[in-house]
Amino acid sequence: MPTTNGDDVDGATTSQPFKWSTPAGWELCQSILTDLRLGYEPHDFQIEGVCKSLDGVDLMAITPTGSGKTGFYVYHAARMAALNVKFMVINSDTREEAFRLRKEQLWESARTYPNIAIAGLEQLTSKDFEKALNDPGFYKRTCGVGFDEVHLLNSWGSSFRKDFQQMGFLKHRMQE
Repeated sequence: MPTTNGDDVDGATTSQPFKWSTPAGWELCQSILTDLRLGYEPHDFQIEGVCKSLDGVDLMAITPTGSGKTGFYVYHAARMAALNVKFMVINSDTREEAFRLRKEQLWESARTYPNIAIAGLEQLTSKDFEKALNDPGFYKRTCGVGFDEVHLLNSWGSSFRKDFQQMGFLKHRMQE
């Protein structure tokens, strides 16, 4: 993590954690995201959201469909791949496809090798996700959690809200 220098009360130089949610941090983040060459320029709100996330601030982005909310994950994932960080996406579709094509259980794989797992919200209530959270290796490697489509909480009805309720439990557990 970059650091900045500051002066303490005695005039000595101290090292401060770099803040992404500053003009300098914003410019650096914009430069990094633009250098990814994903075929489109990041929106200002995406850069701001990535900066907030990098500073450890919880983020909830509510924007219209097609405006780039999923870009938050794409930007992080693309940067991770460029740095040779292994990640996997786990949702109902990828779990089914991995099992159908390779007889692979993605949550079992997630417990052994990736640095980052990006999971669909419906995975929070699965037994396999619970097993992963109880695995000391997986739990130790987990540094952040993101959820897509939160803006549809009121639209999807009470049955899907059970999955959303797990977000609070997971956040609490991650802070232990």
